[in-house]
Parts: sequence; structure tokens; C-alpha cells
Amino acid sequence: NLDRVLYFAQYVVTHVDEEAREKELKRQEDKIALTEHEQAAKLNARIAEARAISEKRLEELSQSRIEIDNQYDEMIAERLEPTIKAGQRLEGMLSESLGEESRTPIQFPDSDQVIAKAGEIITNQHLSEVQEFVKLRLEEIEDELKEEKEKKHEEIRIEIEEIRAETDLNIEDLRNQHEDQSSADREENIRLRDELVDLQPLTFIGESRYRDLRARWGQVFQADMGAEAFFNILKRLDLDKLSEELWHEVRTSRSKQKRSKATKRLKVVEAFRRSGNRPEWMILTVL
Repeated sequence: NLDRVLYFAQYVVTHVDEEAREKELKRQEDKIALTEHEQAAKLNARIAEARAISEKRLEELSQSRIEIDNQYDEMIAERLEPTIKAGQRLEGMLSESLGEESRTPIQFPDSDQVIAKAGEIITNQHLSEVQEFVKLRLEEIEDELKEEKEKKHEEIRIEIEEIRAETDLNIEDLRNQHEDQSSADREENIRLRDELVDLQPLTFIGESRYRDLRARWGQVFQADMGAEAFFNILKRLDLDKLSEELWHEVRTSRSKQKRSKATKRLKVVEAFRRSGNRPEWMILTVL
């Protein structure tokens, strides 16, 4: 990796502005919070819209049910009246002919029901038969219309259940879409946060990766190629702070390998501190 940087084939991060990084992390948190709030508001609006459409359709069906009931009452009166009047006329005719012989068969109008056969003497029994037939005929008409009304009510009831089920499914689908989008946004936010946190000096990055990071976090870090990149890294080294960190690692690390590595680095750092030389002076800047 060092050779690739020196020969301008790879970038190395030379500096990270911690203050700028903290601002970006805060901005990312604010952005995701705002996005979640906007998405929640959008979800609630879409759910409210779905419910409003459903309520409107249900109200229309409820009104249709009332209209069916009103039509039923009107149809009952309309369908019963001809039978009642026909019965009244036939009763009147039979009443006038009581005790007389019927010359021809007497039928109830618009039916096959024979009230009196030809040659029969008209009696009160025939009047009772007319009344009984009218009663049965009225019951048949009422049952027929009632069945039609109940059938229409059942169709409306089924449609109401379908609308409610469809609305519930739509709302569930909206919530699932919201949850999927929220999960994707959270994962993307975690990825961006990790990407930002992982930006550290001496991180090696390729050309395309550098362009991506630069587009997102250009104000947070600097990266260079060639000897100048290492010059800038060495120039920013705080030898006193680095010495403290290495001493701490030597004293506290339980790993023998880490302690050995830290000890070697500490010797180099202490040599620079005692000599008063700076690490970046090892790189020629003027020929």
C-alpha cells in the first residue's frame, strides 16, 4: 500500500477534522429523525385517506340499504293493492249473487283459482274462500318481496365486508411498506455512520472509493498521493500525545505481541522527542 501511494496509484487519508466529523454525525442523526417524522406523517395521511375513501363507500352502501327498505314499503303497497281490490270486487259480486246459481265458473282475476264452479249455489262459503285466497296471495307477495329485499341486503352486507377487508389489507400494506422503507433508511444511516467513523489517518483508499467519500465527506477528511501525503501525516503527528498512548498500551495490554509492537514504536517516538527533530524532516521538500 505504501508503494502504491508513493507511485500515485492509491490515496491515503492524511487528516480527519474531528469537529467536522461530529457535526456530520449530528447532521446525519437529525436527517434520519426528520425523515422518519416525515415518513410517519405521510403514512398517517395515506391511512387517513384510505379510511376516508372506505367510509365514503360504506356510507353510500348504508344509504342504499335505506333506499331498499323504502322501496320495499312502496312495492308492498303497489303489489298488494291490485289483489286487495280484485278481492273486494269479487266479494261484492258474490254478495249480490248469494243464493243464486252460478251460470259459469267464477275464478279469482289473473289466477287459476276457481272460487265457484258452474251450477253451484253462491253461499257465504264462497265469500270465505275469496278472503282466504286473498290472504294467501298477500302473504305470497310479501314473502316474495321480503326475499328480494333480504337478498339485496345480503349483497350489501357482503360488499361492506369486502370493503372493510380491502381497507384493512391496504392499511397493512402501507404499514409494511413504511416499515421496509424505515428499515432500509436505518441500515443506510448505520452504513454511512460507520463509514464516517472509520475514516482515520493512514486509511488507504482506491481512486473510485476516494471520489465517493470525497463527494459525501469532503469537508471531514483530506487524502493525498505521493510523498506529500506522508509528509502531511508526519507533520500532524503529536509526539507527546502519541508517547502517552504508547506508554499506556505497553503498561495495560495483555497481548505480548501488541506490547512488543508498542515498545518498538515508543523507542522511535522517544528518540525523536529527545533529539528535537520532527518526523516530517525525514522527507525532502527542496532539492
